[in-house]
Amino acid sequence: MKTIEEIRADNFEAQRLVYVAKYKDLFPDRPEYGTRQHFGAKLGLSPAYVSHIKTGKKAIGSSTARDFETRLGLERGWFDNVHDVTDGPA
Repeated sequence: MKTIEEIRADNFEAQRLVYVAKYKDLFPDRPEYGTRQHFGAKLGLSPAYVSHIKTGKKAIGSSTARDFETRLGLERGWFDNVHDVTDGPA
């Protein structure tokens, strides 16, 4: 069974993939839209913090998860549950 930290990290990556899919066709000349750093910037995160999420050095805490949900238009608690990559808007 996955920990809450692993679930939140997986959901962060899933939302990034939804974001990439959404913007890839709209802005084919902007490959930076596919980077974790660009997605992180949308969420107000530094590149270092995004890197730490990816490598598991930094966990996404409850208040940060709630902030991400607000910024992404997701229901409260979304980041705490296992989802299909296509769930919810990025």
